[in-house]
Amino acid sequence: MAVQACGEPVWVNADPARVQQMVCNLVQNAIKYGGNNVRVSVAAAGDRAQVSVADDGQGIEAGLLPILCEPFVQGKQSIDRPQGGLGLGLAVVRQLALSHGGHLSAHSEGPGKGAIFTIALPRIASPATPARQEAPEALEVTKSRVLVVEDQDDAREALRSLLQLQGQEVLAAANAEDALAAFETFGPDIALVDIGLPGMNGFEFARRVRATRRGNKAVLAALSGYGRDEDRRNTAKAGFDIHLTKPVTLHELRSAFGLLPRARPANDTPAAVTQAGLPTVRSVDEHPAKQG
Repeated sequence: MAVQACGEPVWVNADPARVQQMVCNLVQNAIKYGGNNVRVSVAAAGDRAQVSVADDGQGIEAGLLPILCEPFVQGKQSIDRPQGGLGLGLAVVRQLALSHGGHLSAHSEGPGKGAIFTIALPRIASPATPARQEAPEALEVTKSRVLVVEDQDDAREALRSLLQLQGQEVLAAANAEDALAAFETFGPDIALVDIGLPGMNGFEFARRVRATRRGNKAVLAALSGYGRDEDRRNTAKAGFDIHLTKPVTLHELRSAFGLLPRARPANDTPAAVTQAGLPTVRSVDEHPAKQG
Protein backbone atom coordinates (compact mmCIF):
# COMPACT_ATOMS: atom_id res chain seq x y z
CA MET A 1 0.00 0.00 0.00
CA ALA A 2 1.24 3.50 -0.84
CA VAL A 3 -0.05 6.87 0.33
CA GLN A 4 1.08 9.96 -1.61
CA ALA A 5 0.50 13.64 -0.85
CA CYS A 6 0.77 16.52 -3.29
CA GLY A 7 -0.65 19.97 -4.05
CA GLU A 8 -0.23 23.65 -3.34
CA PRO A 9 -0.58 25.74 -0.16
CA VAL A 10 -4.07 27.16 0.37
CA TRP A 11 -5.47 29.01 3.38
CA VAL A 12 -8.65 28.28 5.32
CA ASN A 13 -10.07 29.47 8.62
CA ALA A 14 -10.50 26.11 10.33
CA ASP A 15 -9.68 24.05 13.40
CA PRO A 16 -6.42 22.22 12.49
CA ALA A 17 -7.32 19.21 14.64
CA ARG A 18 -10.68 18.79 12.87
CA VAL A 19 -9.11 19.16 9.42
CA GLN A 20 -6.62 16.47 10.35
CA GLN A 21 -9.48 14.29 11.64
CA MET A 22 -11.38 14.66 8.35
CA VAL A 23 -8.38 13.73 6.21
CA CYS A 24 -7.42 10.79 8.45
CA ASN A 25 -10.99 9.44 8.26
CA LEU A 26 -10.96 9.62 4.46
CA VAL A 27 -7.54 7.93 4.20
CA GLN A 28 -8.68 5.18 6.55
CA ASN A 29 -11.87 4.76 4.52
CA ALA A 30 -9.81 4.39 1.33
CA ILE A 31 -7.60 1.71 2.91
CA LYS A 32 -10.58 -0.05 4.49
CA TYR A 33 -12.28 -0.51 1.13
CA GLY A 34 -9.37 -1.97 -0.78
CA GLY A 35 -7.25 1.00 -1.79
CA ASN A 36 -3.66 -0.09 -2.49
CA ASN A 37 -2.69 3.35 -3.76
CA VAL A 38 -4.09 6.39 -1.98
CA ARG A 39 -3.42 9.94 -3.18
CA VAL A 40 -4.09 13.01 -1.03
CA SER A 41 -4.06 16.28 -2.95
CA VAL A 42 -4.67 19.92 -2.01
CA ALA A 43 -5.75 22.60 -4.47
CA ALA A 44 -7.51 25.95 -4.80
CA ALA A 45 -10.82 25.89 -6.71
CA GLY A 46 -12.27 29.40 -6.97
CA ASP A 47 -13.31 30.50 -3.51
CA ARG A 48 -12.83 27.00 -2.13
CA ALA A 49 -9.85 25.07 -0.82
CA GLN A 50 -10.12 21.41 -1.71
CA VAL A 51 -8.57 18.34 -0.15
CA SER A 52 -9.16 15.21 -2.23
CA VAL A 53 -8.46 11.60 -1.25
CA ALA A 54 -8.41 9.26 -4.27
CA ASP A 55 -8.00 5.48 -4.17
CA ASP A 56 -8.01 2.46 -6.48
CA GLY A 57 -10.26 0.37 -4.25
CA GLN A 58 -13.72 -1.17 -4.53
CA GLY A 59 -15.44 1.86 -6.02
CA ILE A 60 -19.03 2.92 -5.38
CA GLU A 61 -22.33 2.02 -7.03
CA ALA A 62 -24.01 4.98 -8.71
CA GLY A 63 -27.12 4.63 -6.57
CA LEU A 64 -25.13 5.00 -3.36
CA LEU A 65 -23.28 8.20 -4.27
CA PRO A 66 -26.08 10.68 -3.32
CA ILE A 67 -26.58 9.14 0.14
CA LEU A 68 -23.18 7.66 0.95
CA CYS A 69 -22.25 10.36 3.46
CA GLU A 70 -25.39 9.84 5.53
CA PRO A 71 -25.02 7.93 8.85
CA PHE A 72 -25.19 4.11 8.71
CA VAL A 73 -24.89 3.89 4.90
CA GLN A 74 -22.41 1.34 3.55
CA GLY A 75 -21.91 -0.53 0.31
CA LYS A 76 -22.75 -4.21 -0.04
CA GLN A 77 -20.89 -6.57 2.25
CA SER A 78 -20.91 -10.32 2.76
CA ILE A 79 -22.73 -11.64 5.80
CA ASP A 80 -19.56 -11.70 7.93
CA ARG A 81 -19.15 -7.91 7.38
CA PRO A 82 -15.36 -8.06 6.78
CA GLN A 83 -15.05 -4.27 6.69
CA GLY A 84 -16.94 -3.89 9.97
CA GLY A 85 -17.85 -0.43 11.23
CA LEU A 86 -21.14 1.38 11.64
CA GLY A 87 -20.94 3.51 8.52
CA LEU A 88 -20.34 6.65 10.57
CA GLY A 89 -16.90 7.70 9.31
CA LEU A 90 -18.02 9.60 6.20
CA ALA A 91 -20.96 11.12 8.05
CA VAL A 92 -18.53 12.51 10.65
CA VAL A 93 -16.38 14.04 7.89
CA ARG A 94 -19.47 15.54 6.24
CA GLN A 95 -20.67 17.06 9.51
CA LEU A 96 -17.25 18.53 10.28
CA ALA A 97 -17.05 20.00 6.79
CA LEU A 98 -20.51 21.55 7.15
CA SER A 99 -19.58 23.01 10.53
CA HIS A 100 -16.71 24.84 8.78
CA GLY A 101 -18.98 26.18 6.04
CA GLY A 102 -17.89 23.56 3.54
CA HIS A 103 -19.09 20.24 2.16
CA LEU A 104 -18.00 16.69 1.31
CA SER A 105 -18.53 15.14 -2.11
CA ALA A 106 -17.90 11.67 -3.52
CA HIS A 107 -17.20 10.46 -7.05
CA SER A 108 -16.67 7.01 -8.53
CA GLU A 109 -16.79 5.54 -12.04
CA GLY A 110 -18.41 2.45 -10.54
CA PRO A 111 -17.60 -0.80 -8.69
CA GLY A 112 -13.97 -1.81 -8.99
CA LYS A 113 -12.89 1.60 -10.26
CA GLY A 114 -11.89 3.37 -7.06
CA ALA A 115 -13.32 6.54 -5.56
CA ILE A 116 -12.50 10.17 -4.88
CA PHE A 117 -13.73 12.02 -1.79
CA THR A 118 -13.29 15.79 -1.72
CA ILE A 119 -13.54 18.16 1.22
CA ALA A 120 -14.22 21.73 0.11
CA LEU A 121 -13.82 24.54 2.66
CA PRO A 122 -14.12 28.33 2.24
CA ARG A 123 -10.81 29.70 1.06
CA ILE A 124 -9.28 32.83 2.58
CA ALA A 125 -6.52 35.09 1.33
CA SER A 126 -3.00 34.29 2.42
CA PRO A 127 -1.60 36.61 5.10
CA ALA A 128 0.15 39.76 3.87
CA THR A 129 3.24 38.51 5.66
CA PRO A 130 3.45 34.76 5.11
CA ALA A 131 3.73 32.84 8.33
CA ARG A 132 6.86 30.83 8.92
CA GLN A 133 6.41 27.38 7.44
CA GLU A 134 6.06 24.90 10.25
CA ALA A 135 6.11 21.15 10.26
CA PRO A 136 2.75 19.40 10.63
CA GLU A 137 1.58 18.90 14.19
CA ALA A 138 3.09 15.76 15.65
CA LEU A 139 3.22 13.85 18.92
CA GLU A 140 6.94 14.64 19.16
CA VAL A 141 7.69 11.45 21.09
CA THR A 142 9.84 8.44 20.36
CA LYS A 143 8.17 5.43 18.78
CA SER A 144 6.13 3.55 21.37
CA ARG A 145 3.91 0.48 21.48
CA VAL A 146 0.32 1.67 21.76
CA LEU A 147 -2.75 -0.41 22.61
CA VAL A 148 -6.11 1.05 21.50
CA VAL A 149 -9.13 -0.50 23.23
CA GLU A 150 -12.39 0.69 21.64
CA ASP A 151 -15.51 -1.30 20.75
CA GLN A 152 -16.81 1.12 18.10
CA ASP A 153 -15.19 0.05 14.83
CA ASP A 154 -15.03 3.47 13.20
CA ALA A 155 -13.65 5.22 16.27
CA ARG A 156 -11.06 2.47 16.79
CA GLU A 157 -9.88 2.57 13.18
CA ALA A 158 -9.70 6.36 13.09
CA LEU A 159 -7.56 6.49 16.24
CA ARG A 160 -5.38 3.65 15.05
CA SER A 161 -4.79 5.43 11.72
CA LEU A 162 -3.96 8.71 13.43
CA LEU A 163 -1.37 7.02 15.64
CA GLN A 164 0.06 5.09 12.69
CA LEU A 165 0.53 8.33 10.78
CA GLN A 166 2.46 9.61 13.80
CA GLY A 167 4.90 6.69 13.55
CA GLN A 168 3.59 4.69 16.48
CA GLU A 169 3.40 0.88 16.67
CA VAL A 170 -0.27 0.12 17.24
CA LEU A 171 -2.35 -2.86 18.28
CA ALA A 172 -6.14 -2.43 18.42
CA ALA A 173 -8.63 -4.47 20.44
CA ALA A 174 -12.43 -4.36 20.40
CA ASN A 175 -12.95 -5.64 23.95
CA ALA A 176 -11.27 -5.78 27.33
CA GLU A 177 -10.64 -9.53 27.26
CA ASP A 178 -8.50 -9.34 24.11
CA ALA A 179 -6.78 -6.25 25.46
CA LEU A 180 -5.78 -8.03 28.68
CA ALA A 181 -4.16 -10.79 26.65
CA ALA A 182 -2.37 -8.17 24.57
CA PHE A 183 -0.62 -6.82 27.64
CA GLU A 184 1.35 -10.07 27.87
CA THR A 185 2.02 -10.64 24.15
CA PHE A 186 2.37 -7.04 22.92
CA GLY A 187 3.62 -5.28 26.06
CA PRO A 188 2.26 -1.78 25.34
CA ASP A 189 3.97 1.32 26.67
CA ILE A 190 0.62 3.13 26.71
CA ALA A 191 -3.01 2.01 26.42
CA LEU A 192 -5.87 4.23 25.27
CA VAL A 193 -9.00 2.66 26.73
CA ASP A 194 -12.66 3.44 26.12
CA ILE A 195 -14.56 3.50 29.41
CA GLY A 196 -17.85 2.24 27.92
CA LEU A 197 -16.67 -1.17 26.74
CA PRO A 198 -19.24 -4.00 26.52
CA GLY A 199 -18.93 -6.75 29.10
CA MET A 200 -15.89 -5.80 31.18
CA ASN A 201 -15.88 -2.00 31.18
CA GLY A 202 -12.84 0.27 31.17
CA PHE A 203 -12.83 0.71 34.94
CA GLU A 204 -12.60 -3.04 35.63
CA PHE A 205 -10.04 -3.41 32.84
CA ALA A 206 -7.79 -0.80 34.44
CA ARG A 207 -8.03 -2.45 37.87
CA ARG A 208 -7.06 -5.83 36.43
CA VAL A 209 -4.23 -4.41 34.35
CA ARG A 210 -2.74 -2.60 37.34
CA ALA A 211 -2.54 -5.95 39.15
CA THR A 212 -0.12 -7.32 36.51
CA ARG A 213 3.61 -6.67 36.17
CA ARG A 214 3.45 -5.15 32.70
CA GLY A 215 0.22 -3.32 33.37
CA ASN A 216 1.64 -1.69 36.45
CA LYS A 217 4.37 -0.05 34.31
CA ALA A 218 2.24 1.14 31.39
CA VAL A 219 0.54 4.52 31.01
CA LEU A 220 -3.26 4.11 31.02
CA ALA A 221 -5.36 6.81 29.34
CA ALA A 222 -9.14 6.75 29.72
CA LEU A 223 -11.28 7.71 26.71
CA SER A 224 -14.72 9.03 27.55
CA GLY A 225 -17.47 11.20 26.15
CA TYR A 226 -17.77 12.79 29.59
CA GLY A 227 -15.25 15.13 31.15
CA ARG A 228 -16.75 16.29 34.46
CA ASP A 229 -14.59 16.43 37.57
CA GLU A 230 -16.49 13.44 38.92
CA ASP A 231 -15.70 11.42 35.77
CA ARG A 232 -12.01 12.27 36.08
CA ARG A 233 -11.97 11.25 39.75
CA ASN A 234 -13.57 7.90 38.89
CA THR A 235 -11.03 7.07 36.19
CA ALA A 236 -8.14 8.08 38.46
CA LYS A 237 -9.53 5.88 41.23
CA ALA A 238 -9.68 2.91 38.83
CA GLY A 239 -5.99 3.31 38.02
CA PHE A 240 -5.88 5.55 34.94
CA ASP A 241 -3.09 8.09 34.65
CA ILE A 242 -5.02 10.58 32.52
CA HIS A 243 -8.59 11.22 31.34
CA LEU A 244 -9.15 12.23 27.68
CA THR A 245 -12.52 13.48 26.44
CA LYS A 246 -13.77 12.31 23.05
CA PRO A 247 -13.23 13.19 20.28
CA VAL A 248 -9.55 13.06 21.19
CA THR A 249 -7.26 15.59 19.53
CA LEU A 250 -3.55 15.30 18.85
CA HIS A 251 -2.93 17.93 21.52
CA GLU A 252 -4.67 15.76 24.11
CA LEU A 253 -2.80 12.66 22.96
CA ARG A 254 0.44 14.56 23.43
CA SER A 255 -0.48 15.07 27.09
CA ALA A 256 -0.91 11.31 27.51
CA PHE A 257 2.31 10.42 25.66
CA GLY A 258 4.11 13.03 27.76
CA LEU A 259 3.68 10.70 30.73
CA LEU A 260 5.86 8.05 29.09
CA PRO A 261 9.50 7.62 30.11
CA ARG A 262 11.86 8.85 27.40
CA ALA A 263 12.90 5.37 26.34
CA ARG A 264 11.81 1.80 26.97
CA PRO A 265 14.52 -0.35 28.64
CA ALA A 266 16.28 -2.53 26.08
CA ASN A 267 15.44 -5.74 27.98
CA ASP A 268 11.73 -4.91 28.37
CA THR A 269 10.52 -6.57 25.15
CA PRO A 270 7.88 -9.34 25.37
CA ALA A 271 9.21 -12.76 24.35
CA ALA A 272 6.54 -13.21 21.67
CA VAL A 273 7.63 -10.00 20.00
CA THR A 274 11.32 -10.84 20.19
CA GLN A 275 10.84 -14.25 18.60
CA ALA A 276 8.40 -13.46 15.81
CA GLY A 277 8.69 -9.73 15.20
CA LEU A 278 5.67 -7.45 15.06
CA PRO A 279 4.11 -5.49 12.19
CA THR A 280 3.70 -1.76 12.69
CA VAL A 281 -0.09 -2.05 12.75
CA ARG A 282 -2.30 -5.04 13.44
CA SER A 283 -5.57 -5.76 15.18
CA VAL A 284 -6.56 -8.58 17.49
CA ASP A 285 -10.18 -8.13 16.48
CA GLU A 286 -9.36 -9.15 12.89
CA HIS A 287 -8.84 -12.74 14.03
CA PRO A 288 -11.00 -13.14 17.15
CA ALA A 289 -10.48 -16.16 19.32
CA LYS A 290 -13.29 -18.70 19.42
CA GLN A 291 -15.63 -18.17 22.30
CA GLY A 292 -16.45 -21.21 24.27
